[in-house]
Amino acid sequence: MTNYYQILGVGRDAQSAEIKQSYRQLAKRYHPDANQGSEAAAERFKQIHEAYEVLSKATSRQAYDEKLASTNHNKQAHQQRQNVQNEASNRSKTNPTAFNAEQMRNQFDQFFGYQDKSKDASSQSKEGQNAKNPLNTSAMFDRYFGTKKK
Repeated sequence: MTNYYQILGVGRDAQSAEIKQSYRQLAKRYHPDANQGSEAAAERFKQIHEAYEVLSKATSRQAYDEKLASTNHNKQAHQQRQNVQNEASNRSKTNPTAFNAEQMRNQFDQFFGYQDKSKDASSQSKEGQNAKNPLNTSAMFDRYFGTKKK
């Protein structure tokens, strides 16, 4: 959102006389008649005039201030969310013991042989479906549950 106070070079607490004085000085400097053929000056003059139109009237200035405060609040909230995300990312990079869900998912996939892209088990490719499971857990299962083979 365009900050009309910055365009006119005044503070948010500026009185109408200060706004008017700043507008006149800037309008005189950037007026198209004073800057023959300068597109940049003409564009700047339009911005200055628009800013003065909004800030010179009490009702439009009040509405603009509310909208500006709302926009600034939203920007601050967004910045805080970004900071929290960046902090969490930096924490996981600097602290190897920090919880990292992506790393945990990758380890789970490796352990059970699941490939996310192909939706197949990596240990059971089409060429080697009869291949022996590289991690035989049946002995561990038998010891834990006490099952006995007959």
